[in-house]
Amino acid sequence: MNGLKNCSILKIKIIFLVVFAFALNAQAKPAPDIYRVGLSGGWVNYLEPGYVSFYGVMFGVDGIIQLNYNSNFDLRIEGDLLYGNIQYDGSVKDTVTGAVSPLKAGAYDYVMVARIKPEFQIASSGAADFFLNFGVGGRYLNDRVNSTSGYQREVSYVFLPIGLRTEVHTGQNIFGADLEYDFFAFGKVKSHLSDTNPTNPDVTNTQPSGYGIRAQVEWRVLNALGSFGIKPYFQWWNVGASDAAPYTSGLVLVEPQNSSSLTGVIFDMDF
Repeated sequence: MNGLKNCSILKIKIIFLVVFAFALNAQAKPAPDIYRVGLSGGWVNYLEPGYVSFYGVMFGVDGIIQLNYNSNFDLRIEGDLLYGNIQYDGSVKDTVTGAVSPLKAGAYDYVMVARIKPEFQIASSGAADFFLNFGVGGRYLNDRVNSTSGYQREVSYVFLPIGLRTEVHTGQNIFGADLEYDFFAFGKVKSHLSDTNPTNPDVTNTQPSGYGIRAQVEWRVLNALGSFGIKPYFQWWNVGASDAAPYTSGLVLVEPQNSSSLTGVIFDMDF
């Protein structure tokens, strides 16, 4: 497991070196840098088959910084933050007796995602431009079930995104599409089981495998201030079962295989 993690860290370092090298060799900027902020909302659905589901609406903010170095290269820094009071539908297991009872309750969730990606223009045809981007990203999820049997969970991923993006310029309008695949580098889940009983130890599980997919389309309208845009999007994560982590009295805990989707829309503007 340590070998896999060290290999992933090496890949991330190489990516940063590539980004730094291109930045050092940047030419005069052909266009102003882009600073974009927006509001985001969507429906989240998290599932551990046979165990737990979370679902509901989340709202938040989204932002992009695009630093244009030359006509063929830019650096994109992307981030978003979402929060929601969603629904938990699962069960509670007594670790002493082994008894399982159903539980439905509200849950307070927030999730933060950030990416840094160098981007290259790989083709241009008439009004259409095509870009290839890759880089490194991180995702942090914090959820807390609102119940005496509930506890806080912290889930963090490091991933390597690679994607294709296109823009079509027609007068004062820009139409775009973005497709991204996320290679899962490593992740961990910290379960604060002491929230249910101070004598219970907290447990940290390592997640070795998974992948993500992100897709969005975009319509922007240019104006004197910059541009306004609307972007429907879809994000999917599928993460394999974790390694076993010791609990108490010879017991071990495993984070089950899980998947999550987020379907929503962003309204944003340049400034």
